[in-house]
Amino acid sequence: MLILFDIDMTLLETDHIGIDLLEAAGRELFKTAFTAEGIVFGGGLDPNIISDMLTNNGQQVTPENITAIRSHYHRGLAALAAQRPIARALPGAHELVNATRQHPGTSAIGVLTGNFPETGAIKLSSAGFDPDHFVINAWGDASKHPSPHRSHLPPVAIDAFKSAHQQPIDPEQVIIIGDT
Repeated sequence: MLILFDIDMTLLETDHIGIDLLEAAGRELFKTAFTAEGIVFGGGLDPNIISDMLTNNGQQVTPENITAIRSHYHRGLAALAAQRPIARALPGAHELVNATRQHPGTSAIGVLTGNFPETGAIKLSSAGFDPDHFVINAWGDASKHPSPHRSHLPPVAIDAFKSAHQQPIDPEQVIIIGDT
């Protein structure tokens, strides 16, 4: 069995620090007001969230602009996490992860999340999770579709399992735990 966890509001919460950092990145890069107003974050993929923020703030959606905001966001989150915890585990989350890791029917655990890998790992670490325990992952930038969506991520995780274990997994043996 493959158990996949969402990160934000399933395993941990960050008090919206990511939103604040994305806004700050946009302000720094574009030297103008840059807000997340009107953006839906729940269930979103970080690349899409950045694209929506660029559009809503009158900036061009280009790979360069997305990469620049992503880099600023990562640096900002890493700097804050080096100073203080930026995430806290939700009640029972550590116990749930440990129980699934130790369950005899579990082949692997991982994440299926809209987060970028580098910022998702920082959040997990800050909340006291070992990111290395999550071995099969489908991150927010993993969809190869022209219009990425969260529903594209389960097949990514199934393919990652097949690559890591040299055998396929029946989709009926994949459990996704999350709030979206």
